[in-house]
Amino acid sequence: MCHSMILDTETTGFNKPEVIELAYRLLANDLTEIDSAYCQRFNPSKEIEKGAVKVHGIKKESLKDSPSCKGLLEHAPKVMSAKYIIGHFIEYDIAAINHSVGEKHTFKTICTKRLALEVFKDKLSYSLVNLTKSLGVIEQSVIDNAHSADADVYMTMSLLEQIVKALKEQTGKDYDLDALYLLCSSLDKKHRA
Repeated sequence: MCHSMILDTETTGFNKPEVIELAYRLLANDLTEIDSAYCQRFNPSKEIEKGAVKVHGIKKESLKDSPSCKGLLEHAPKVMSAKYIIGHFIEYDIAAINHSVGEKHTFKTICTKRLALEVFKDKLSYSLVNLTKSLGVIEQSVIDNAHSADADVYMTMSLLEQIVKALKEQTGKDYDLDALYLLCSSLDKKHRA
């Protein structure tokens, strides 16, 4: 079965980030979940920046028994076979994965931040937490765990469902992942022009 995934990472920071936590949920093209969630922590080859620790609370010493981030794709092989990888500012997660494994992989991506900017034009903030809060689609307990990869995947799924709902209201069309990918690609091209 062809699958796509909502993916999120927590990393060592912004300077040559390495993945220290990766989570995903597999989706069918119609956005139904097709497998259980995956979440794994990884041991980076570098220290975690203080600012990153403040965000996600993960310290390097807690990762000493985790597999090396260099072997991330061996532990999460479904990433390589995903038709689409969906996330909030997904370009950062892909860059962190590539840096972690020391290879450049390209993926077809759907960025929920890019879609939200187009669909929800009246928001003051487009951060994942603020969007899901303002849309009223996430319980406080999930928001309290924001910046864990697993919680962020759950919030991204809820946001994606709201984007699809809003697009249907605005256009009268149903959107599956193929249609969202085409829309996101056209928005990227428009933004770069």
